[in-house]
Amino acid sequence: QLWWGHRIPVWYCQGCGHMFASREDARACPKCGGRVEQDPDVLDTWFSSALWT
Repeated sequence: QLWWGHRIPVWYCQGCGHMFASREDARACPKCGGRVEQDPDVLDTWFSSALWT
């Protein structure tokens, strides 16, 4: 598990289990309005370095 890097922009609803991507911080699930939590993983160095080439 990496501790630093670009966070993966995927969110999980704690209510209905819906998974979705968002460019902005999600505040609620678009399906049920429930609480969401962002994926704790980050992209590795090789992936993020390719963003700048």
